[in-house]
Amino acid sequence: MKIALSMKQVNYESCTLGEFKEKGYPTVSTMDDSSEGYLVVYTGTGNPNTKDYPDYVSWSPKETFDKSYHNFDSLPFGLAIELVKEGYMISRGEELLLSHKEYSDGFFKTVTEETTLHWTPSTEDMLESDWHAFKQDSK
Repeated sequence: MKIALSMKQVNYESCTLGEFKEKGYPTVSTMDDSSEGYLVVYTGTGNPNTKDYPDYVSWSPKETFDKSYHNFDSLPFGLAIELVKEGYMISRGEELLLSHKEYSDGFFKTVTEETTLHWTPSTEDMLESDWHAFKQDSK
């Protein structure tokens, strides 16, 4: 079997398997109904499997989900950079904001109220998992 790494944006909310089943959503899980997890909506698929959402819906066990997904307020650097390519802004603290518009030649420009500078990530920046991602109008 081949190995793949997936990067997709989902919407989710806490939901036990029993709660998921009570809503009538399809599941193949054989776990106990009291198992903690999440109702997950795979955004942008346009492939609904329920009447309640325009996209594909599934249930994920909490442990599996927590290992597979990162909240937009605690991203590793590599995932944050991928989101920059998708048009998101990223920051590490209030003073450093990066956006796709400033992405060129492998360098970034910091965007603050005072100045715009060329920036190259430090080793510390690249090893941290405290990057935040957001749409420019939602900070």
